[in-house]
Amino acid sequence: MEPAQQPIQRRSRIRRHSLARTIVISPRDIAIFRLLDRYRYLPSNFIHAFVGGNSIRFKQRLGDLFHEGFLNRPARQWQAMNARYRPAIYELDRRATDCLAELGVRSGPRVGGSNNFAHEVMVCLVMASLELGCRTGPALRFVPWDELLAGAPAATRAAANPFAFPLSIAHGAGRHVFDLKPDGRPFAIEHIRASGQRRGLFFPGLEIDRHTEPLNTFDLERSSILRKILAYREMVATELYKHRLAMPNMLVPIVTVNRAHMENMLRLVLALTNGKGASYLLFKTLPDLASVERTIKPDDSILAEPWLRAGYPPFDLVQQLRAA
Repeated sequence: MEPAQQPIQRRSRIRRHSLARTIVISPRDIAIFRLLDRYRYLPSNFIHAFVGGNSIRFKQRLGDLFHEGFLNRPARQWQAMNARYRPAIYELDRRATDCLAELGVRSGPRVGGSNNFAHEVMVCLVMASLELGCRTGPALRFVPWDELLAGAPAATRAAANPFAFPLSIAHGAGRHVFDLKPDGRPFAIEHIRASGQRRGLFFPGLEIDRHTEPLNTFDLERSSILRKILAYREMVATELYKHRLAMPNMLVPIVTVNRAHMENMLRLVLALTNGKGASYLLFKTLPDLASVERTIKPDDSILAEPWLRAGYPPFDLVQQLRAA
């Protein structure tokens, strides 16, 4: 009688279980490492959308890279109610970082650098979605932050934090001086015509609001939606985006997880501008990481679907880029 076969045991999604396998790093592995060097946190379906390959083998490979210490699955993701039924979120671990260092890849400023996990995951998802949208749209190109920085004035390139915008805002009875630090990193989206002519929209970053900040406050030293709206209004009035990063125009995507909260933001913009609105502030709602209903998917909807504005018609990014 043949011995009964032992059932195959699946390895845990949460805890590492190394099989001491020899991992031969492939070009696609390097592409994964480079991607996570730019976006600190990405779920497996987003990573797959960037690097491609057979979906089943791809997930198996990510599992091997996790269990053998190249990638990490941040423990904080398992705190969400339905986290185990969603694609696992990954970040670089030591062996992948060492691998990039051996290849001479120097890590630059990346998206998702703070310690607020849920917030930074959403920042990464929104920016990665915009980049993926450019890949699906004909003649569109996502211009990353390192390329924008290379074209910035020398003083900006030499600054300790080149992506911070020094502001002085008069509000109420006082003047408030602070550095505005948008979420994510500056980027641009270009449309390249058949003639080679380029048309671009530029962004100093974006703002992610998980309904954790107050809408209004009397203290502008505290972060709030009011302070950010006033800050971006000052950036437009002084053209600081031109002086700081040599951007010819400026749009600010503001993403929140709550429709009612977004509508309150739109009303606040109208109140601050005496009903005129602001053409450069773009608003959209997307599901939070902890949403039990749905999550952000790696598709082009965030780029293809128009953004709302206070006092102005919805703004279609792709249509504007293709306009004559």
